[in-house]
Amino acid sequence: MRNAYSSLGMGTRIRQEREALGLTQSEVGAAAGVTKGAVSAWESGNTKNLRVENLFAVADKLKVSARWLALGTGLRDARPEVLAQPRRQPPKYPQH
Repeated sequence: MRNAYSSLGMGTRIRQEREALGLTQSEVGAAAGVTKGAVSAWESGNTKNLRVENLFAVADKLKVSARWLALGTGLRDARPEVLAQPRRQPPKYPQH
């Protein structure tokens, strides 16, 4: 099933969720054991393949499911404890 998020790239989803949580690229990178530059490359779409262990670490830090982060499908927040937490709305970005 396609939705508004499935048409966005993984990098856009990472950026939107990071900004919605008020996190820096450095903070997200630290969770995955990578540099701020690596996160910047993910967000800009310059990295096509994100290592599985990094995907899961980033998803945990951003409090979203890895499936949703990678594909834009499935449940965004798959964990019950996350569903109960308030979230800021991510900024709107133009569609390309």
